[in-house]
Amino acid sequence: DESGSMDGERIQTAKALALAVAWVARKQKRWCSLVGFSSTGQLNSIALPPGKWDEDAIIRWCEHFFNGGTNVPFAYAEELFTQTKAPRGKTDILLITDGETYSDQNILQKFLAWKKENKAKVISLVLDCDGQTIAPYTDELHKMGSISTAEEGVQAAVSI
Repeated sequence: DESGSMDGERIQTAKALALAVAWVARKQKRWCSLVGFSSTGQLNSIALPPGKWDEDAIIRWCEHFFNGGTNVPFAYAEELFTQTKAPRGKTDILLITDGETYSDQNILQKFLAWKKENKAKVISLVLDCDGQTIAPYTDELHKMGSISTAEEGVQAAVSI
């Protein structure tokens, strides 16, 4: 989540966790995609195929920050997945956000169908919010005050 409320230490820690999860995926020889998002349509993504990482692109992804609102890109799941060119099958999605998102039944139903078809599991780490609009999309919702290795959600994220 690259919304304005994630600025500073929060986004730095979130991106560090994203890189740690990417490292786990690399060690498991799995595809990984890092996606930054903010207001509707604001997406910054990078595909990381096993063993073929573009380190300069990773640095640019880490440095990027939209500073907008929060709209989790559930509606763009298929588009983002297709861009990775990853094989279909087991898919893990880690969502890190500190805000609620726009949601409607159409987006929810399409995402749930996509999730089932792609055998996707969604782990959501929500910081300082209820996660009420995130919960219908997720398999595991962890409400946290910070991104810390002591948090159960962080432990779940790095154990994919």
